[in-house]
Amino acid sequence: MIKKIFLVFLTGFFVACTSDNEHFCVRYEYLYTQLDDPDVPPFSEIYSQLQQDLKDPNKDKNHTKMMLFVLKEFQQGIKPDHESAKDYCVRRKRWEAYNR
Repeated sequence: MIKKIFLVFLTGFFVACTSDNEHFCVRYEYLYTQLDDPDVPPFSEIYSQLQQDLKDPNKDKNHTKMMLFVLKEFQQGIKPDHESAKDYCVRRKRWEAYNR
């Protein structure tokens, strides 16, 4: 029981210590990886849906904008194949481009 409490404490501590930029890059990697799934719909379909979501007052605009940002970067193929999406995001400081 003590080990579980300690593990929960450590997990919370590390999550609290991550910067907003690291959090951004973890989200970036997650979304980027999802787009690499063979079952993902065509990009034009995803893009159209995301554009509609931006107009919907009930949808999370921040999440939709992030998804559009990653979708465009995925389509452009700007990430080197040998590098993870998170490492690329950190190295190139993609949050700066996103926040413009």
